[in-house]
Amino acid sequence: MSNKTLQNGTSQDKIMYSLEEAKKKIEEVGDFSLVLQDVLLFLLQKSQKIEENLVKETETRKTEAEKNNKELQQAFQEENTKLKLIIKKENEERQRDMKDIEGFVKKENADRKKEQ
Repeated sequence: MSNKTLQNGTSQDKIMYSLEEAKKKIEEVGDFSLVLQDVLLFLLQKSQKIEENLVKETETRKTEAEKNNKELQQAFQEENTKLKLIIKKENEERQRDMKDIEGFVKKENADRKKEQ
């Protein structure tokens, strides 16, 4: 196995080393009781499989989370772009209205000057 860090902060190499060490100790216990050795080896294999499954499941979940994150970021970006366009159109509309009002006010002022 590679020197990849697991969720609990330990590396797989350290776990493999400790598993090998555990196997040696179990074999030593086997000198006294073969039944105990078989049970301990079974439990050791079971824990090893559980650890491997956890690593795979964690990677799968991480990949799914990253995918969902990218999708959410894209959706937020699209919504942000839509909002910017709406704001831009509203600003342009307001500017046109302001120009119309300016033109009307200038015309009114000009008409008042003519009347005076």
